[in-house]
Amino acid sequence: MTRPFNKKRFWLIVGIVAFLEVLIICLVLQWKYIFPTREVSELYAHYADVEGIEASFIKDYRVNDSVFVDVTVLEATTDSAWAVLKDDFKLPVLPKEYERLAEAMSIDVWRAPRSNPYALITKRSPDDYIVAVSRPKRTVYVFDTQNDIESNAVKINKYSTFIK
Repeated sequence: MTRPFNKKRFWLIVGIVAFLEVLIICLVLQWKYIFPTREVSELYAHYADVEGIEASFIKDYRVNDSVFVDVTVLEATTDSAWAVLKDDFKLPVLPKEYERLAEAMSIDVWRAPRSNPYALITKRSPDDYIVAVSRPKRTVYVFDTQNDIESNAVKINKYSTFIK
């Protein structure tokens, strides 16, 4: 005994399968936005949930044709958050009469050891961080360089244009 062909059931099954296929394709295409990877810097992870600090992580920022580095950007949105960043990165406390002059200057740049990005460098290593601070923007940029080529490319080409 054979059953008669049921068009409604056939098209219902075809519709459900097509819907599931579209859903799977959308999920695959949006996977990195729905479930972001944990490939962020320790600095980003530390400041991501701090109130008053907008933390951003830029993976493979293009410095020039052949050099790409990771950059962590920490932007203070409140005075207290800026005080925290200045204290953490050991920015010198300036007298009131010099603060406006320092804010008029564009950036402070130094190298920091990978073991402690808050410290000034004592012994140079090829894989040091390059830390750039823009006082007018209340922003700290940490360039994660892996060797001298990347470090020199960042110093020569990009930290000033990135910050402007």
